[in-house]
Amino acid sequence: MSRQMAGRWVRVIKKIALALGLAAALTTVTAPVYAIDLYPEIKVQISQGTNACPDPSLCLYELPNFNASRDARVVILPAGLVWNLHSYGVGDDADSVYCTRQVWSCDLYDGTEKQGAKVVVPSGEALNTLSSAVATLPGGDRVIMDLRNRVSSTY
Repeated sequence: MSRQMAGRWVRVIKKIALALGLAAALTTVTAPVYAIDLYPEIKVQISQGTNACPDPSLCLYELPNFNASRDARVVILPAGLVWNLHSYGVGDDADSVYCTRQVWSCDLYDGTEKQGAKVVVPSGEALNTLSSAVATLPGGDRVIMDLRNRVSSTY
């Protein structure tokens, strides 16, 4: 094979490699992204008290009063939408909540995908128990509901 022919093959191979690299980069950029995949950093720890909830987060405590009676599960959620807490194995386990976000409220839903009754926890505030939470129903009515162990999605 002549030097000239070898040089052409090298250029062809470089062009193919560049095209494949660009195709891979474009595939990565345009791949669909689902809300549930945006927050893989959801953490579960065994502890108690509001000091277990870092800023900014929404923390769901297994027991009332932020697990005051004993160490129990605390689910630490990042700021943002989690369509289905059951996907993480942590749905329907909350009895008290703490919202450490400083700018916006934390919304809790008793259904997946922001469906069902909604409880709003203002930024920087907490609910010692969800046994008598003020909830907004899908039709807009506000009622006092027992939402212990019924939180399935958040926003």
